[in-house]
Amino acid sequence: MKKLVITIMSAAMLFLVVAEASAQGGMGGQRQRPEFATVDTDSNSILSGEELETAGLTGMLARIDADEDGAISLEEFNNPPAGGVGGGQRPGGQ
Repeated sequence: MKKLVITIMSAAMLFLVVAEASAQGGMGGQRQRPEFATVDTDSNSILSGEELETAGLTGMLARIDADEDGAISLEEFNNPPAGGVGGGQRPGGQ
């Protein structure tokens, strides 16, 4: 009986871990990109490094800041380079 309870509890815990990872975009799933306006907390139409960090998007700046000005415009956000938000290199192969 103990083995059955342990097996059921283990299966339930595994299910919860997989469900949580899936909800957060882990385990091979793609993370849902937030809306620009949600991240642009000061509503200036520019995403600063601080706004990206607060939203948990710290790597986005290096990946899609095409003009390398340290911020992401709405145009850069909507038109990321090949590889875009999910990864890839900066324009020019850097």
